[in-house]
Amino acid sequence: MKNFILCIAFLFFTHHISTAQFTNKHSLSADVGIGLTNSIGDFNPFLGYGTAYNLALVKKVSKNFDLALEQNISIAEVVTGCNERSVSCATRGNNNFNLYMTSMKVRYKFSDYKWTPFVGLGLGGSVIRDPFFIEFRGERNVPDLFEQNINIPFEIGMAYSGELGIQYKNVLLVYSARFNGTTSEEGFFVPESQGLPIVFHQLNVSYNFSFDKLIKK
Repeated sequence: MKNFILCIAFLFFTHHISTAQFTNKHSLSADVGIGLTNSIGDFNPFLGYGTAYNLALVKKVSKNFDLALEQNISIAEVVTGCNERSVSCATRGNNNFNLYMTSMKVRYKFSDYKWTPFVGLGLGGSVIRDPFFIEFRGERNVPDLFEQNINIPFEIGMAYSGELGIQYKNVLLVYSARFNGTTSEEGFFVPESQGLPIVFHQLNVSYNFSFDKLIKK
């Protein structure tokens, strides 16, 4: 039901974009950013704070609307919940949880001045992976579990996001909530942390690079 409501809202935004008056001013740009991320909800006790990276190709389609293709990566430390199959939890604590989200995002700007507040919706897909064996290939003090045909599980699912932000000239401050499917129901988590919804919130700072001058050349 939540996915259906989000799809309707996303279609509503894109309909308004299609009927908006097109503009060429700052028509193509890229947002590059970094920030702080943390999970919320049932999965929160198992993860600590982490780092978020985002890269978005942005098309300005009207005075108030932007359309963007965004790649967001969240890396957070697993603080508890690993089972005995997780070599990294047992040896180094090198147990980062990686989340990759690719989405099409619609952003509405309330003004077009130096200080510009905005809201946005994103819809796409995510890849959630338990990367606990990756760093240990070839180390002598770690059992060669790769020869036992143990697969590192990952989940692929639908993802969506909402954001609030403000832009000053080329700098954006963005708070977002990202819904990214569920944790694996097998693999390297204890049963209490398997199959839980993954919801991250983030505070990012981005810089917007305009391609207009390059395109004109």
